[in-house]
Amino acid sequence: MSKIKLIVDSTHDLPAQYLKDHGIVQVPLNIVMEGKTYLDQEEITSDEYLEKLITLKEIPKTSQPATGKFVEIYEKYIEEGYEILSLHMTHRLSGTIGSAQTAAGMVDGNVTVIDSGFIAQSYGFIVQNVAELIIKHKSMDEIVAAIENMKTQSKLFLVISQLDYLRKGGRISRGKGFIGGLMNLKPVAEVVDGEIHVLQNARTINSVVKLLTKEVQEMSEQYKYLRIGISEAQANDLLTKVKSALEPFTDENITIHTTTPIVSTHTGPGAIGLSVFGYND
Repeated sequence: MSKIKLIVDSTHDLPAQYLKDHGIVQVPLNIVMEGKTYLDQEEITSDEYLEKLITLKEIPKTSQPATGKFVEIYEKYIEEGYEILSLHMTHRLSGTIGSAQTAAGMVDGNVTVIDSGFIAQSYGFIVQNVAELIIKHKSMDEIVAAIENMKTQSKLFLVISQLDYLRKGGRISRGKGFIGGLMNLKPVAEVVDGEIHVLQNARTINSVVKLLTKEVQEMSEQYKYLRIGISEAQANDLLTKVKSALEPFTDENITIHTTTPIVSTHTGPGAIGLSVFGYND
């Protein structure tokens, strides 16, 4: 039976120690800020990035890893006898998956590249599940099929406090950003296939909590167990209330992380991302 090496990018919100313990190899995205390029999670952390972000006049840019970096890593593990499973964030928010696919065509070995369809902890939950399947010595075909099921069991919601970041990032029009700012709206959106779909423009934190609770309640009726994670960007009040409201829906601890830089770039401070994964066994 062949060995499988899991390759990921840096947008999964998993602790570095988890990656190390499970032999997962991370290829970081690049962050260009004030003329300097940083390797995400290696040369700048999510917390450090957010601290800098709130002081900048211009929003930083993020870019995918170079194709050559993927080639280098693929060749290393192919030479060690591994099949490669390269699992990445949604192609809608980054060209990372494209770089990985190009690299896969440049090496002599078995490389499978998969788009997780998500980012942040929703992507991270899929990575964790795949790591467990590798430990159980599942085949590549079995894992690929399982990932497709995992996508249907996953949801990712965003609550944006400052619409100006979405406008500057090209996610909404200038008019909508201006009007939303005047009205102090907090859009609650769901990320579907990497695209942001607004569910409701909430006016209060209580309205946000009510809507998210409703969405999680519906998932709890479909699945026996829920895994819940919240990624936040200096949104302590909102985080506390959402976490408290959702704790009854899971027997697991709700994991809390700072939003990954590529999410923070578009959502700005005060935002949260709610990741939910449902399963029955």
